[in-house]
Amino acid sequence: MQSPKSILLHIDGTARCVERVRITRQLAETFEAEATALYSVTPLLLRYPLAIEGGAVIAGELAKLDDEYRDQAHSVFQAASAASPRLTWAKLTGGAPWEFAQQALYADLMVLGLVIN
Repeated sequence: MQSPKSILLHIDGTARCVERVRITRQLAETFEAEATALYSVTPLLLRYPLAIEGGAVIAGELAKLDDEYRDQAHSVFQAASAASPRLTWAKLTGGAPWEFAQQALYADLMVLGLVIN
């Protein structure tokens, strides 16, 4: 069996995210792999589509909240990764869940989180 050389890490705003980062760091160091962390959650505007009826102000506020949540998750990632050169934070450019799924096609291993509401 071949060792994984690329690891894709799912980052979100949950409390278990720190544990996922630590596990990924350990895996990357053990297998001498490169790990890419991607923050991927469903944007608030898609989770609450009726907010569109509230106008651009509400939609803008939801977008700001999405940015704040991503920035908080990035801070958690930086602290938990312990500046490991094997872990890299990458930004998604468009629709987070779909773009994450596309990147998953290129990874040898994925470390995922599951949120049940």
